[in-house]
Amino acid sequence: MYDMERVEVLRGPQGTIWGQGSMGGTLRYVAARPDLEEFSGKIQLASSDVKGGEESYKANVAVNLPVIEDVFGLRIVAGTDQVGGYAETFDGSEKDVNGKTTDNVRIKALWHAADNIEVTGLYWHMETGQDYSNLLQQVDPTKLPDTGGTKGFAGGDNDVYSLGVTWSLENFDVVSTTSYLDIDVPLLIPYNQAPAGRILVDARFQAETWAQEVRLVSTDSGPMNWIVGGYYSTTDAVQYQDQRFVDNDIFQAIVGGDAVQEIDTEVMAVFGEISYELMDGKLVPLFGIRYFEDERKLTDNTLRSKGIDLDSDPAQLALFDAVFGGVGLITGCADLQALSAGAMQCETQNPEFKNEDTFRSTNPRFNLSYFPTEQSMLYFNAAKGFRSGYLQTLAGVQAAAIDGVTTSQSLDSDEVYSYEIGGKWTLLDNRAQVEFAFYRADYKDAQVLFTTSSTTPAAVIGGDYRADGFEFTGTLLLTDNLKATLNYSAVDTEWTKVVDDVAAVVEGVEKGEAVPYIPDTDWGLSLEYTGSIPGTDLTHFEKIRYHYKDTQFNYSGLRSADLEDISLRVGITGNQWQASLYANNIADEQGPALRTSSGVIRVYPREIGLNLQFDF
Repeated sequence: MYDMERVEVLRGPQGTIWGQGSMGGTLRYVAARPDLEEFSGKIQLASSDVKGGEESYKANVAVNLPVIEDVFGLRIVAGTDQVGGYAETFDGSEKDVNGKTTDNVRIKALWHAADNIEVTGLYWHMETGQDYSNLLQQVDPTKLPDTGGTKGFAGGDNDVYSLGVTWSLENFDVVSTTSYLDIDVPLLIPYNQAPAGRILVDARFQAETWAQEVRLVSTDSGPMNWIVGGYYSTTDAVQYQDQRFVDNDIFQAIVGGDAVQEIDTEVMAVFGEISYELMDGKLVPLFGIRYFEDERKLTDNTLRSKGIDLDSDPAQLALFDAVFGGVGLITGCADLQALSAGAMQCETQNPEFKNEDTFRSTNPRFNLSYFPTEQSMLYFNAAKGFRSGYLQTLAGVQAAAIDGVTTSQSLDSDEVYSYEIGGKWTLLDNRAQVEFAFYRADYKDAQVLFTTSSTTPAAVIGGDYRADGFEFTGTLLLTDNLKATLNYSAVDTEWTKVVDDVAAVVEGVEKGEAVPYIPDTDWGLSLEYTGSIPGTDLTHFEKIRYHYKDTQFNYSGLRSADLEDISLRVGITGNQWQASLYANNIADEQGPALRTSSGVIRVYPREIGLNLQFDF
């Protein structure tokens, strides 16, 4: 995220303009535009020491090239980030093995094709690679799960292409955006589990998305402002997963197998917003609406039983009989009890499963803003947010049924209705800024993903829940050099309606109880001091921040720790350079930050480092 022009935080839902991914809000990362007049650049270098782990390194560079002055220019950014590992293997034979590397190159072009036509182009390539993973067996000492001596990995190779054209007419702009996204994420997850022995889950996710949006945006100076537009995209995604029982022929024969799921998605939407300034701009009502349609197709070739070798080790046959013999589970060829006795050999392929559905949603938004003074604003916002429906494999439906949960191969969309009142003020001759919001969010037909007793994930509709919250941000300039900032968030959640068979099996779904993954409180306080160094043209700065986040739990009922973080940064700024020392997680908080049924995730260990920046 080096060399960003700005980051926009848009409180949700933002579905009217930004679509189905905006139930909780939208974060917009806008890369810096080329400057068509002057050559310039900047460099960042950083190195840090990680408690109990490897050192971390970071290097970024950005160069601005005005190829044709005032007509065409490029901005080129490249960087690498090597995050030191800190975990040891299960047997303690290797240390600091979960390091991660991220490399990226970004090129943004700007062309003034005519007085009223601007063209922008973006290419962004990102690669990530990590040995093992950050999913741990325990946090103190920090150990990875038992992998039977096999090194796992997680990777990623992503390419983003974007072309934007803005055609400025007399009273409005025509804005066209074309984008293409190519994703490739390979994974190898090993673990060791008695009595099956060493298990390798070899997976890969690949997707290609093409999208086109056209907007008409008003530019007239009058009291009315409006946007209308249309959107279309297609996505072709495929997920491979091969589960291999390396040390046990019998488990491999019955439980081992592979799966391939292909999902094709075609989305179209039309949308618009209009606002009108009343009372000389003091009162501004806004109304928006979006119609969305998503056609999805799933093709599933799932779990192929490999078959039993009649010459298998009798001890393994006896072990399998002891574990599975009385289950009465039927494969495509015979009862497990008969198979465990070596009675027959088989090779089965579950029939290809296909499913398709179309999800539609109409999503309005209303906002009323009041500006009593130039330095204050009050608002009310009501909006509907949405997420498209979900197609799942037949294996997931069957696994849920074994646990007594009825679900479908096609789940309907879930929705949220949000109501918010808030305001912003600048006070005390611009020495203080205050922002607050009260909100209620009512979620309908909430989708829940849980792990069944057979470890196969299944998606279900859990029910309805509400969230009542309050958020506050205040900044106060205590002196000309000292600034204090307070952020506070509190939210109370409750399931208002649950599906009975889901509530009976899935922990965290219970009427009248709180909703998983949502901490009750989250707050932070920071102090920042800046000043000049006498006798020089240098300035110094110091910033300390405390952050607290309440515990949270998941759909297995597992609860994280309360988290506290203290960070510090001190530095000196010159004419075209800056040097700073920083410390993150000073108290070396471990967590865990998250607990799952398969492991825990800890807070990154204490990190102390040096950061250098140069402009040219």
